[in-house]
Amino acid sequence: MDIVRNFKRFRLIKGRAVEDLADYLGIDEKEYLSWEAGESEPTIQQLHALARYYDCSTDLLMDLF
Repeated sequence: MDIVRNFKRFRLIKGRAVEDLADYLGIDEKEYLSWEAGESEPTIQQLHALARYYDCSTDLLMDLF
């Protein structure tokens, strides 16, 4: 699944820690890591917040184009 790969890829490229993202999104680290592992998915609101955090579109984050 591209979105799973992209969550980790964007985080590593931007040099961000899981803790930073979890704090920004208002979730715990285990929840964020479950996204990277493909065990769960963010809500639409969380996906938009993550795109804002990375200053990109949700399409780019999800690798849809």
